[in-house]
Amino acid sequence: MRYIYFLFIFLTSFSAFAQIDSTGKNTFSIRDLYAQMLKNHPMVKAINYLPRIAQEEVRIAKGGFDPKLQADYVQKTLQDKFYYSYWDSHLKAPTWIGDLKVGYELNEGALMSSENKTPSQGLMYAGLSIPLGQGLLIDARRTVLRQAQIGQKMAEAERIKELNKLFFSASKDYWEWYFRYNELLYIQKGYQLAEERFKFIQQRLTFGETAAIDTIEAKITLQERTVQLRQAEIDFKNAGLVLSNHLWIDELPVELPFNAIPESLTGLTLIDETKLNQLIAFAQENHPELQKIRFKIAQLDIERRFQQDRLKPQVNLNYNVLAGYNNARNINWGGDYFTNNYKFGFDVSFPILLRKERGKIFQTRFKLDQNKLDQSQTAREINTEIKATYNEIVLLAQNIALQQTMVNNLEILRNAEYQRFANGESSVFLINSRESKLIESQVKLVALQSKYEKAKVMLRWAAGERFWE
Repeated sequence: MRYIYFLFIFLTSFSAFAQIDSTGKNTFSIRDLYAQMLKNHPMVKAINYLPRIAQEEVRIAKGGFDPKLQADYVQKTLQDKFYYSYWDSHLKAPTWIGDLKVGYELNEGALMSSENKTPSQGLMYAGLSIPLGQGLLIDARRTVLRQAQIGQKMAEAERIKELNKLFFSASKDYWEWYFRYNELLYIQKGYQLAEERFKFIQQRLTFGETAAIDTIEAKITLQERTVQLRQAEIDFKNAGLVLSNHLWIDELPVELPFNAIPESLTGLTLIDETKLNQLIAFAQENHPELQKIRFKIAQLDIERRFQQDRLKPQVNLNYNVLAGYNNARNINWGGDYFTNNYKFGFDVSFPILLRKERGKIFQTRFKLDQNKLDQSQTAREINTEIKATYNEIVLLAQNIALQQTMVNNLEILRNAEYQRFANGESSVFLINSRESKLIESQVKLVALQSKYEKAKVMLRWAAGERFWE
């Protein structure tokens, strides 16, 4: 019952955009397929999480700038003798120019060193730690954040790439289904003609108007086309099953309705060189693969700047203004106070050989060169694939026009053979031969049309267009 319920929902939603012809068939177009997939396909939903995951990476990177509340407490007692206790609680807030720190310190004990002693009610302090060398213009936190922000754009390019791949596969399955449906129509028509001819010749044989050999000839043709019809029916059914792989409702797989048929093609949509040049220009700027490489290069460039900054000496300037807890409100915060109540210092460090830093820089530069070379090769391959697909489209268009002429001529020959048979100047064998040749030519024509539509989708896929929108 659950499956029937979801099948009912699918049929209802299907009929909302499918066209019903005079025979009660539902026309399921390629755009209908795209609409169903965008709304229900689980892989589409999964792929759409990529930008959201990248957005959370930005949130994680911004966490490096979150204020941090910390408290430290140490107490020493030995053989019932109280030595000291240290309490230090502070709020540390990273900023783009350094770390801001505000805290409270209370140290007690007769045996502590004098430098650590505080007033009996504690000591408040506020200060700033500023990097003057390494970390002044760029540091690890800013590097990670900027790379995560670029990663958002990279995730969007990856989303388009994966969606294009998914819809390209679905499009090929759709046009294969289109071919199998039309192939079935032509073979059904050939079977009906063979069946009607066999019955007609049997009647003529009853009245003695034809030879028995003609009945055998007609029956053999009927048997051959019966085999062809059964094969065409199973091919069409299997093509529908393959296409159904892309159809989902409420995360449950559904199959195409039994009365679904593909859209009809009214004519070829020709693609000229102007459109080709537009696609090439579009691909060079917007192809997801090229965009991903560009964003990767941008991330590596930020990494290179960060590693170059690490060649500088590490110099941190620390200044804290001090105030007793009880008299903090009554203090005259004039210039003399800041020069008489403070804690000041700096720390300097610099590795002598810089092997780690130089290794990181050269490693990043090599990766940059790798990606730039990859970018050039990928751009050329994309350009070549677009042109090769376009050449195939031009050839298919020419072959379709030629095949259509062949179909028209074969129809003329077939009709002429009918007339000759009616006049007693032909045979069942010749009629079957002309008819079989026509059916074969019609199937080949629809196969070329299917290939042409696949090539059109492949052209836009090769250019990185969102052809499914």
